[in-house]
Amino acid sequence: MVGSTYVGARGVGYDVFLKLRLSLAALLVILALWAPRAVRGQPSSSLSWSRLPGGESCIGAPELARHIEERLGRGALVAPSRADLSIEGRVGPRTGGGWRAAIALARADGTLLRERTLETQERSCRALDNAVVLVIALLIDPEGTQAPAREPEPRVVIREIVHEVKVPVYEPWQLGIRSSAESELGALPGIGWAASLALAIDPPGIPRVEIGSFVTKEAHADASLDGRSARMRLVGARAAVCPRRALARFHAALCASGDLAWLTWTGSGFEESRGGTVLVPSLGLTGRLELPVVSALGVFAGVGVRVPLRHIELTYELSPAVSGDPTPRTEVLFRPAPATLAAELGVMIFF
Repeated sequence: MVGSTYVGARGVGYDVFLKLRLSLAALLVILALWAPRAVRGQPSSSLSWSRLPGGESCIGAPELARHIEERLGRGALVAPSRADLSIEGRVGPRTGGGWRAAIALARADGTLLRERTLETQERSCRALDNAVVLVIALLIDPEGTQAPAREPEPRVVIREIVHEVKVPVYEPWQLGIRSSAESELGALPGIGWAASLALAIDPPGIPRVEIGSFVTKEAHADASLDGRSARMRLVGARAAVCPRRALARFHAALCASGDLAWLTWTGSGFEESRGGTVLVPSLGLTGRLELPVVSALGVFAGVGVRVPLRHIELTYELSPAVSGDPTPRTEVLFRPAPATLAAELGVMIFF
């Protein structure tokens, strides 16, 4: 009797054990099927979906999420706080008719990974539903199973937009001072020597602009009669535009300039001492080679040509008593050349 009871009790316990094992196995299968895709090696994703004004008839967020999980399984979408990736989309009317949906995939830190745009000319916005679900499903699981065959859908154009993020770099304006020694042949008697000082303005994206002044060393023009001469010099202002190009360590510049120069002269040794000032505008073109020495200091050398826009000449009259000719005679003391050659050598300092 005791043994019979013992055997019966053992049999009941073993059946309970088997039932518990079967229940546990079934529970594990259910959990495996319902587990989020992140557990199975896929990054977790969240969905943010909005309908733009005029797109109230388009698919809404709850319905879209349900279709996505029908395709990929429950747990394919998680809360944004738990997501590795975020999918953000919007849908609304398209300019010119039809509908457009924009879908973007980004990391949790906001880095944009991919963007897709879906467009259709169909009258109903719901023509985009299947395409939107498919695109989002492929963004979540690129290797996922394909959807079962469906009836032909209205034509939907899918375009992929690759974003190249260009970070604007704003270069600062540069201001500098240019100082140079210059020589010019043809503007004054002999070789004219000058010193110039200019403010250089170097804005980003456009050529450098230089505005400054110059003054020449006094030059002498001798008359044909001994003891008679004239002293003269040029004082003026100059503006130049200098496009530049980098050449290895150097910068090559081509400067187009405009000068307003005042030629002043004073005669000596004549019966009547005279002097005066005349304005001589000119245009010039100078080729320049610049070499940066340190970050804020550079040296340069250049050659060019200048063309005066006003032709003048300095003359004096010989009286009959001096020339021995009863008729007064005029002689030219100095006539500037129709085009002059110039050279420059200097330094430039930028702030």
